[in-house]
Amino acid sequence: MSQRTRPTRCDFVLHMAHAYQASSAPQRQDKSRDAITRMGPPIFAAALTTAATGAVMYGCTILFFLRFGTILLLTMVYAILTAVFFFLALTNAAGPQGHFGSLAPVCALLFRSKPSGKAVESAPPTSLRSTSTGTSTSSGSLKQPGDMAA
Repeated sequence: MSQRTRPTRCDFVLHMAHAYQASSAPQRQDKSRDAITRMGPPIFAAALTTAATGAVMYGCTILFFLRFGTILLLTMVYAILTAVFFFLALTNAAGPQGHFGSLAPVCALLFRSKPSGKAVESAPPTSLRSTSTGTSTSSGSLKQPGDMAA
């Protein structure tokens, strides 16, 4: 499939995931019901209008437009089936509920702070670093403006 269709497939699932997470319902099934109630109509409308655009292209005689219409139509069918039937079934079975299924503890472990309490900073590669005066450093650390020692 083309690069343009990949974000579209994922977009519907992200909208459903956001609606699921934003729901104030305590149970998974209720959260999934809230997600389909809130995001179902806009997602179905987006899929329908995009699929209709693809279907209109079936009337073209140029092969590129015919194939592009097929890609649009099939992408929307795949996206809506994935978002509604696969993703919401997955959230019903094992979606986040309370602290279960939450990725917050995993993120806390992956992005934990140094012992001094300062956050860990990721630096760009040495070849891309420069000091405030515009000169590159080769030692792997950035020189501060007040540092005169080599």
